[in-house]
Amino acid sequence: MLDSQLPIGLEPIHHESGMGYLLRSAQANGVSLHWLRRTIGLSDVKAINQSHATALAWLIQGSATWLHNCLPLSYKSSGNSYFRCWHSTFFSRNHLRHQHPQICPACIHFDGYCHRIWDISLVTVCRKHRRRLIDRCHHCHSSIRWDRPAIDVCHCGYPFISDHNTESISRELLDLSELLEIVISDNEEDLAREHMTLPPYFNHMSISGILLIVEALGRLEFEHKIIKVSRRNKALKTEEWHDIVTRAIGRLHVLSESVSNQSTAVPIDAIPLRNLLLHTSNSLDIQIAESLATKLAFSDPQLLRLKPSQLYLFS
Repeated sequence: MLDSQLPIGLEPIHHESGMGYLLRSAQANGVSLHWLRRTIGLSDVKAINQSHATALAWLIQGSATWLHNCLPLSYKSSGNSYFRCWHSTFFSRNHLRHQHPQICPACIHFDGYCHRIWDISLVTVCRKHRRRLIDRCHHCHSSIRWDRPAIDVCHCGYPFISDHNTESISRELLDLSELLEIVISDNEEDLAREHMTLPPYFNHMSISGILLIVEALGRLEFEHKIIKVSRRNKALKTEEWHDIVTRAIGRLHVLSESVSNQSTAVPIDAIPLRNLLLHTSNSLDIQIAESLATKLAFSDPQLLRLKPSQLYLFS
């Protein structure tokens, strides 16, 4: 590690991504993210996480506390893997995109920084520009990387351009993006405001509760589809998450219109719902998951394939 700091220190911008802040700082000092990584002793294939926040903050003259909060940390508890970021706990690695960035090109060009909400996989649209986020360069067609020459330039050397898709973005997708931003901001005043197109209980669930419910309801394209373990562990593209969230929103409407004590035959992926029931400590998360399990038990037999000690969750 060098014994001197970079000459130009930048203040993080409100709602900025931790990795985006590192890239912006590197760019301002004429170095690369690879250079930052190597300078603190990391290999090029090692993912940057919370444990590197203190060294990186010193190097770029930034706040170690802020950077620690905005970089992910993976840990195990009782044999289960968890992920910590923005003072929130995530139960699935695939719900965070710290190694697989997605962006809104218009925001990057006009704002000059990467928004932290883009680091959540299930956020697939930009509320400001009402367009889909992208995770691939329109010039070289490869996945966007953090290791690139500048915030608004792909590693291939060409500036990012907006997706010219003029499809209409649903109000529900925009509201979900706004709600998740509020949840990670932990702003109780904003949470008091209902997002009319989403179930009102979403406002009071944990971020993991919301993400797992949405994934459970949208992951399967059709009933009884089998998802291999290797597929579950694979990072999905923005387009794939967009389809998942869109399906989930449609199925949430079906459920909201059904009779409360009536089982409803909509495709559901039992694994995310079961993970929520077994790992969350949020009482409302449990209540909502139990309610959905009761409604959907007959549409997915996997919900009943639990250990005897776990069956009470679905009683």
